[in-house]
Amino acid sequence: MRILPCLAIPALVFLVACQGPEYAAVQRSAAPVEVVVSMNARAVTNATGDDIRFMEKEFGAAIRARLANFVTVVPEGVAPPPGSARLVVEIERITQGQVSGAAAGAATGMAIGLLGLAAGDRDAIFNGLFWGLHIGAAVSDSQESRSRMLGYRPPRIYSYLSLSYPNNSNSAPAYASKIPVRTIIGEMRPLGNDERDYASINAEVVRAFARAVASHLQQKFDWFPKTTQSWYEPPERQATDEQ
Repeated sequence: MRILPCLAIPALVFLVACQGPEYAAVQRSAAPVEVVVSMNARAVTNATGDDIRFMEKEFGAAIRARLANFVTVVPEGVAPPPGSARLVVEIERITQGQVSGAAAGAATGMAIGLLGLAAGDRDAIFNGLFWGLHIGAAVSDSQESRSRMLGYRPPRIYSYLSLSYPNNSNSAPAYASKIPVRTIIGEMRPLGNDERDYASINAEVVRAFARAVASHLQQKFDWFPKTTQSWYEPPERQATDEQ
């Protein structure tokens, strides 16, 4: 146990060294942030190219509006200034169905059973079956409970984000991560009986996704909320406003 502090010091130095100045700049929220949303052409079943582009704009607008509560955001259509950060959000897939409780239980049960057999447990098959049924039932109950609370069946959004500084010589992103599906669903809010039409549900899903992205980054970089939204204004627009 006494050697742990000795191991922790090099690990901490390595972590800080890997983060670099770009990571520190993101923490200070010093640079304006450009937001780019990219959706897989097959992210939504039967969606056309126009549908995908429309959804990219909707998600992008919601993320910018939410993110402007923490950092300065470059509005859509405005050229980002030198030294700005770029947030790229990639949406790989949106599914309307839920995770199969039976499938989750079978996968868990098989894993437990195989581990038990490898360890020489005579009851490995029984234990795997027991835990598989338990996990499967828990997953199904949890999903149904969430759907009843929301008043609609929440879609599952599989997505990733990366934050980088395109003008820097270092091409690696300052930060990259997937956005947990459960985090996005957790941000979805209940809708009343008169709000459960297709458009209202979609609007809430977009807002929830934006909240999840902003919350994820805010917690990661310890950003403080601003009193008002902060938007980048190019010099030529500032000069026009002063005249």
